[in-house]
Amino acid sequence: MQPDLFPPGNTNVPSPDHFDVVATFGTAAIANYFGLAVKLVRNDAGNFTLTLPQPYRRVTRFAPAMQVATGTPLAVVIKTDTVATNGKLVIETRSGGTPTDPASGDKLYLTVGVSRDMLLDRYVQVP
Repeated sequence: MQPDLFPPGNTNVPSPDHFDVVATFGTAAIANYFGLAVKLVRNDAGNFTLTLPQPYRRVTRFAPAMQVATGTPLAVVIKTDTVATNGKLVIETRSGGTPTDPASGDKLYLTVGVSRDMLLDRYVQVP
């Protein structure tokens, strides 16, 4: 058995998992993406579906960043979250609120944190 060289840090999320994706864009298309056990597809202009390997109870983190080849970085938002039913997030890249494809050569970096632990329901708080 390999030693645990990088033990997990503290977290307030039971049974956390996270997925990292790096997508490079071509002209109105995803040229390629890096992401083990996930699938990223373009649905329409500025609209993409990220499919995780299984359903999860809840998305606990969504950390997007854009590296632009030219122009202004686009905003990245979650449009639809159906992770609990089918493991999918529909995300959009937007300019001024309008779904817009990234320019050729742009890169999208995503970190998505999830948990499948039903204990999450105990931590929902109502102010």
